[in-house]
Amino acid sequence: MTTSSPNYRDGLAMVRIVQLLEQSRRRAILLDDLAETLEVHRRTARRYVQALEESATTAEGDPLVRLEGRGVKATVVLAEQREPTSSRLYQYAAVFAATRCLTTGEGSPLGDSAEQLVTTLEKGFERRLMPLVHRVQESFVYVPFGPKDYRSSEDVLDTIVQASVHRRPLLLRYRTRTGWAYNCHFEPWTVVLYRDALFVHGLQRGTGPAGGVRLLAVDRVQEAEIEKGERFEVPEDYDAEAFFEGQLGLWHEGGEPELVRMAFSERAALTAKERVWPGQRGWTEGEDGRWVLELEIPVTPEVMTWVLTWGAEAEVLGPEGLREGVGATLSASVERYGTHFSSR
Repeated sequence: MTTSSPNYRDGLAMVRIVQLLEQSRRRAILLDDLAETLEVHRRTARRYVQALEESATTAEGDPLVRLEGRGVKATVVLAEQREPTSSRLYQYAAVFAATRCLTTGEGSPLGDSAEQLVTTLEKGFERRLMPLVHRVQESFVYVPFGPKDYRSSEDVLDTIVQASVHRRPLLLRYRTRTGWAYNCHFEPWTVVLYRDALFVHGLQRGTGPAGGVRLLAVDRVQEAEIEKGERFEVPEDYDAEAFFEGQLGLWHEGGEPELVRMAFSERAALTAKERVWPGQRGWTEGEDGRWVLELEIPVTPEVMTWVLTWGAEAEVLGPEGLREGVGATLSASVERYGTHFSSR
């Protein structure tokens, strides 16, 4: 090998070699082909490769580029490079944390698949890194809200997921909250995860309490069968995230967004301000020392439930319909508890 110092042209040539190898499907190029691409003599191409072998290494200390074989079969090979340990651990941590919500409850095939993915990633670490992997598992905890039991819905959920992915309509038998069951044709557009429960959003046709776009609870689907030979197309203007954006919860009531104004005590405001609420327009300080939150959202039953969770620490200032609804609910609660206590 020559003892002369490498020049700028040599440096560019060696960078070019690494780029060509990365772009190669086999991550390998015949030395003769490399020389032809670089428009240099074969000996010069070999000199470049030898310089890379001696000076460029992977994160594990192995040569980044190596020359294999002899004569016309001499081949330049790019070494397999592992990502830095820190990057791999962060990726594992991200997947582990993101999948915890799927593993709550009982018997969800999605939860089982999430566990299998985490286990597969875990097996990719060397034994010396396992203490760090276990530390990652200890560092992320998901606290479930109230998971549902999907042990009896495993086949149903698998069918729904397959139908959604492959755009196949379903024949469903569905049970409502009141216990009434009906059959319908259903086009599953999206599977939705909300508060440790799974729902399917799509277009319902045929028998049922209401046709059109609906949200069905997966655990209430009693039977699900893919319609053979049939397919559907999701509307071009449908965007699942946009559909549920700007509202508290999942259920659309068909109403337009309204300006909701809530006055929070100073203590409750400290907690409420830590989050960004759907449709949030901003906070203002009232003359009475309370903080007023303005939201522009559809007033659904879930808004009522959310308001009630704040108890006496918050007051609805508007709209009037929501204020009256909250007042009526609280009055009914007081009456029920009052009757209970007076009878003791």
